Amino acid sequence: RVSFRPRRELGMVPRVSCASALARAPKEYPRIDADEGRPLDPFHALEDPYHADTKAFVSQQQEVAEETLNRCRARGGMQERLKQLLDHPRRSAPKRRGEKRAFYTRNRGLQAQDDLCVSRSGGGGCESGGKEEEDLVVVDPTRLGGAIASYEASPDGRKLAYAFAKGGSDWCEVRFVQLNHEDEDEVHVEELPDRLRYVKFTGLAWNLTGDAIVYNRFPPPNAREEYAKDSDGHMEDGEDKGSNPELGTETNANRGQQLVYHRMGTSQDEDVILWKAEGEQEEWMASGEITDDGKYLVVGITHGCDPVNRLVVLDLEEMGENIKEGCLMKKGRYMVNNFDAQYDYVANDGTIFTFKTNLNSPRYKLVRVDLSDESKVNNPQDWMEVLSQSDHVLKWAAALKGDVMVCDYLVDAKDVLQVRKLSNGELLEELDLPIGSVTSFSGRREDSDFYFKFQTFTEPGTIYRVDTAGGRSKTLEVFHRSELKDEKYDPDCLVTEQIFATSKDGTRVPMFVTYEKGMKMDGNNLTMLYGYGGFNISLTPSFSASQLAFVLGFGGIAVTANLRGGGEYGEEWHKAGSLKNKQNVFDDFIACAKHLIQLGYTNPAKLAIQGGSNGGLLVAACTNQRPDLFGCAVAHVGVMDMLRFHKFTIGHAWCSEYGCADSSEEEYQNLLAYSPIHNVRIPECGEGEYPSMMLLTGDHDDRVVPLHTLKLVASIQSQMKQVDKGRDIPRNPVIARIESQTGHGAGKPTDKVIEQYADVYAFIGGCLGGEW
Repeated sequence: RVSFRPRRELGMVPRVSCASALARAPKEYPRIDADEGRPLDPFHALEDPYHADTKAFVSQQQEVAEETLNRCRARGGMQERLKQLLDHPRRSAPKRRGEKRAFYTRNRGLQAQDDLCVSRSGGGGCESGGKEEEDLVVVDPTRLGGAIASYEASPDGRKLAYAFAKGGSDWCEVRFVQLNHEDEDEVHVEELPDRLRYVKFTGLAWNLTGDAIVYNRFPPPNAREEYAKDSDGHMEDGEDKGSNPELGTETNANRGQQLVYHRMGTSQDEDVILWKAEGEQEEWMASGEITDDGKYLVVGITHGCDPVNRLVVLDLEEMGENIKEGCLMKKGRYMVNNFDAQYDYVANDGTIFTFKTNLNSPRYKLVRVDLSDESKVNNPQDWMEVLSQSDHVLKWAAALKGDVMVCDYLVDAKDVLQVRKLSNGELLEELDLPIGSVTSFSGRREDSDFYFKFQTFTEPGTIYRVDTAGGRSKTLEVFHRSELKDEKYDPDCLVTEQIFATSKDGTRVPMFVTYEKGMKMDGNNLTMLYGYGGFNISLTPSFSASQLAFVLGFGGIAVTANLRGGGEYGEEWHKAGSLKNKQNVFDDFIACAKHLIQLGYTNPAKLAIQGGSNGGLLVAACTNQRPDLFGCAVAHVGVMDMLRFHKFTIGHAWCSEYGCADSSEEEYQNLLAYSPIHNVRIPECGEGEYPSMMLLTGDHDDRVVPLHTLKLVASIQSQMKQVDKGRDIPRNPVIARIESQTGHGAGKPTDKVIEQYADVYAFIGGCLGGEW
């Protein structure tokens, strides 16, 4: 099972010399001993984050990275430019709760974390035109030393639950505050004693009266036992890993999720487990949502990350106070008891429910069913179609007051908002919006108006209010506009265009390209190509201060590619880039790079590629397959060991996207053919070069654990040493930027975000000869 052929195109000619100004001799990299008994996993020891050798390796890599980055002339300038572009007020769309309150997050500019605020004004809290001076900060996560992962207020707006995370970990603690309304205009905040621990990948669903909440938790991880086992699962002797490692640094698989009902004022030990994943189903997960009328708990049960779920509905009104352990499984109605399609709750009127689904509709549609009709239970093919599948992807639908709903469609990776009738899907109006993305939405079944935040590549975001009273919307009302303070910035000086590349099999692949007006397309422009291509995730036009700083500071071109594996064109597009079709994603990205070169935007020596998480895998795989095509590669928190990813934290959920090496020989060989750590092929001395590379991770990344990055950087650096045989010959740099107290990316403080992206783009500029 060790035979495979690396996927490189015939006729590929590597660059014959080192082009980077940051070059270093491979012999200068830290030493790491390979385990010759593990030919496919020679750096297996780096999987243990607590071992002294791993800690030493990380420390040495940090020193190499810092020394290299200190040589990047644009590092300081990039930091200052990012500060200028981020130093502007911004906020989320307001979420109304109760009659007089609205909640939102805000940042005045360079705050470490966004504050969670509540309006003091009456009339729903949203009539102040977006003014925030008199609003109250309910939670200041910066003061608490962490970040707010999610939040939800009770229906009456008097209680607030928020998931609080530290160090960038996915682990959260749910905390609560009481908002005591002493009069119409004053709100006083009181912290409640309830604390919910070991929470991860959770929803927060309040019951109608605000005295109970539904959430998700996992059994506590036991890292010491995990790392005391050898490869066969037996206990090993050796170094004590510590009895209580910091939460978020462990790599244990997350299994046995629970859906739990917590009554306010009680201990977490008294919580009722409505459902739990156990036995052969221990890797399943569930999410709960309580309907607008508070009468039903709608639960989607998933296995993996595919857009499919089982659908269970529990009648909370019927249950009353008799909510006991396992009642979802015993009393819930399984409306769909298979994994054939996805079902998302949109609205209900009594027992009449509307769902968004991809059943026989890869671009999604809306269907309706009466829960009381026994003939429709587990027969979704017989449910009434309300809104048929169109030529474009239906991202979501939200019901408002009366016979009105808002639908968000994805048209060639651009968001389009439509107002339609909830009863039959009839189109009432399409909102006039430029090319961009809806980044947040807020609307309730009891209100005729709604709010949404809209971004473009060049504008940081405008919140609009739309009133649909009478069935049709009025003119878009600007509720709040984020405006950059940078006096040097003029969005009218930038151009964003959409172009299409042709992939290896003839598929058209879209890209958004942003650059300054008047740029010469002479093939010599510094260009950054970004991609993801997986998990049904769509890359739509959104504002990025770091990409903008790159365009303005280096006179560069920023490109975002919409690859197969994403959700831009529906489930067929997604499936065309997953499992055995994963190579299509890499082919798409390579085709985009070629197209940019052919059109005269850039050339290989000036082209950088970048991606994170699944996009980190993309960057590493394409670097292995076409090292000649790129001058620099930046991979954030990437999945790099495709034979073992499923063994760590939540990695087992990705088997629906990638496959699993332990499942079959076919899946094993498919994964082995592109797995980054197994396909490093450094050309012999004098015969070619790998691009300059920066690999990034954080010690609290418990989504894609740091071992992936550590094993890849060890593989590349050790091979460079082997082929150069100790000679003092400069090579393009390969560094690992490893942060402390950060995770997969969410919740990272603003100062660390600035430092990270200043390093990334200064490194790109330094390696590719960019002028700041």
